[in-house]
Amino acid sequence: MPEEGQQEPGLRIRAQPIEQEMQRSYIDYAMSVIVGRALPDARDGLKPVQRRILHAMNELGMSSGSQYKKSARVVGECFVAGTLVATERGILPIEAVQRGDRVFTETGIQPVVELYEMPRRDVMEVRLENGLLAKSTRSQEFRVVRPDLSFAWKAASKLRKGDWIVLRSSFPEVLSELPRLPQFAGREMRLGRGLAYLLGQLISDGHVSVERNGRIGFCSTDHRVMERIQSILDEEFDYRPSIETRQPPGGNYKLIHSVRISRDAVNKYLVETFGLRAIRASTKFVPAEVLRAPRPVVLAFLSGLIDGDGSIAARRRVIHYGSVSEVLVDSLQVLLHHLGFHSKRYRTEPDLNRISFIGGKRIVPRHVFHYLEISGLEAGALATELDLANQFKRDRLEALRPSARVLPQAADVIPFGSSVVFSELSRAHLGAGWYRDTAGNKFRQGIAYPEGVKIRYFSSLHTMPLHKRQVDEWGIREKLVRIGSPVAETLRTISDAGLTFVRVESVASAGRGATYDIQVAEDHNFVANGMVVHNCLGKYHPHGDTAVYDALARMVQDFSLRYPLIQGQGNWGSTEDEPAAMRYTECRLSKVAEELLQDLDKETVEWSDNFDGTLKEPMVLPGKFPNLLVNGSSGIAVGMAT
Repeated sequence: MPEEGQQEPGLRIRAQPIEQEMQRSYIDYAMSVIVGRALPDARDGLKPVQRRILHAMNELGMSSGSQYKKSARVVGECFVAGTLVATERGILPIEAVQRGDRVFTETGIQPVVELYEMPRRDVMEVRLENGLLAKSTRSQEFRVVRPDLSFAWKAASKLRKGDWIVLRSSFPEVLSELPRLPQFAGREMRLGRGLAYLLGQLISDGHVSVERNGRIGFCSTDHRVMERIQSILDEEFDYRPSIETRQPPGGNYKLIHSVRISRDAVNKYLVETFGLRAIRASTKFVPAEVLRAPRPVVLAFLSGLIDGDGSIAARRRVIHYGSVSEVLVDSLQVLLHHLGFHSKRYRTEPDLNRISFIGGKRIVPRHVFHYLEISGLEAGALATELDLANQFKRDRLEALRPSARVLPQAADVIPFGSSVVFSELSRAHLGAGWYRDTAGNKFRQGIAYPEGVKIRYFSSLHTMPLHKRQVDEWGIREKLVRIGSPVAETLRTISDAGLTFVRVESVASAGRGATYDIQVAEDHNFVANGMVVHNCLGKYHPHGDTAVYDALARMVQDFSLRYPLIQGQGNWGSTEDEPAAMRYTECRLSKVAEELLQDLDKETVEWSDNFDGTLKEPMVLPGKFPNLLVNGSSGIAVGMAT
């Protein structure tokens, strides 16, 4: 060990002025950016962003003989209207997200820096085994889990049945202000728990009359439910309707209690404020105001729903809700997911041979019935937060409240967890139960159940499901930390961010639709319909979609290149004017570009990650055509280089 003031052999330490060191580091960084992004490769004469655009167009089938397609399709991927995005303002449809909104990402929260409304495009439907679904363009990327427990991005068109999708439950805890509503009779109105319960009842078991100009009615076999509706109307609108009771024909049915709102002003207010005019059972939905409400208000809405068409199976420990409205069940499942309740979705096809009678009327089912089930521990947790008025359902709900018996939850499983974790521990095992920690000290530490009973290692332990709660309860993460395994950090991220995982059930074409896009700062991802997805635009260039479109435009313009690599249709600008916006112009590859791309799929070149590691791109194109010699190159795409 050298004495104080002496240097170790082979080391040279030299005092360096900080200004000089910063200047040198800045120049080194600038040079690396220029070489990495701004200078063309001598082999194909292309800058990385140009190469990536040509490669993307080739993947999209935009050959010189194909039809022209919107330039926006090349620049970005996106989701259909109605896709729900988790933000600090609530769970918002993607078309309602605003610039500056803070959205939940895979592990944090980031602001939205840009918004885009894209042209109608072909979309795909990605459906998960629990019923959650997302509709996006073919190249939109989803976060998936690899067999080594690492995360990667995968395009919708390349997803396969059985792939594990990363999801995040993220309800905005900062949301506390009650949604402001239009005034009623000069009074300020807010969506509180009472009005939310009434809405839940109306969406679930109420009706809006088309013939009687939007007259609203409620009914239930429990008088207490109607009493609560009566009290809410009195409190919110200073109107107390009467409760009517009647016996259905036949005499073998329970009494039906109903409340009908006869005051036109109240009917009109509810119908117009929440968009309920002409609503039918098959077109019901979760009102937008509920999606923007604080957690207690949302739970009041859910209480109204379950007091209506919901049911509780105490023996199976299941809370059930069903509807013939697919839109309602879609939104409800996403909302429950963000509240931390992971439901399983089912559907029942209509049976035309099954005829029933309700209130003496003959009913023949015509619609698919969609329903959600929350089971086990999560059903017990939801039971503690619901406030039902129906006494029979309240009694059953009591039986669901959390018990000492803890059962595994499907939503709690870490894919490939057992294989990765126990393989990691096996590799670090020194023998006879000994391990070595990061300081080099030997230690012995087994894994055990919470009550202290040791868990013996056995051959099938690697294949058993590993649940998130077991990672800490069994002492697995602590042990991985002690041996310095990187798997410990992965498990910490999964736990801290509230990530869950569900397999892909199917991927199918879903026609065409209007699409929307957001660009997120830094993290380049957000949570859509509960799934972690890639920031849609700016995947090819760190400066976003504008830089990509500018590069694409230069490859179209005949005054920029002697032989343009892309054929364009529309206003692509001039030497004195900018091109039209990407949603107005169309493009396809030129024959010259096809010569550059020929044999790309035959392992002729090496591939690498793009700038943020989310895509694979060719490091160079095969290039039969001498592009650098013919078209040359000009300009540096990095302003800091000077």
